[in-house]
Amino acid sequence: MRGFYLDADGDVEIRKIDIAVASGLELEMQKICGEWWANPKEGIPMRQILKKNPDMGRVRDCIRKAVLCVDPGLQLTAYSARAEGRMLVVDFSVSDGKLGASASLEV
Repeated sequence: MRGFYLDADGDVEIRKIDIAVASGLELEMQKICGEWWANPKEGIPMRQILKKNPDMGRVRDCIRKAVLCVDPGLQLTAYSARAEGRMLVVDFSVSDGKLGASASLEV
């Protein structure tokens, strides 16, 4: 499967006068990290984790659920979250058994 490649701001990236596409694990990570209004079952539910004094266990559960909803064959292999002032920083890694990918979110 292929999809539009999104840059760090969530905008479609254009390379050499053509729209860039993502596939494989790169596309899966985009789906996990994004929250799309047209498919509320896919992606991290930001409204559930954007709270004053967030429950770190709930944040981890939301990340794990997002990973499984996008692809049940993926495993959450690493996770850490920390509050930095008013920002929540979440780092996590996933693996499909062969390849791995990591993401860092500042919420």
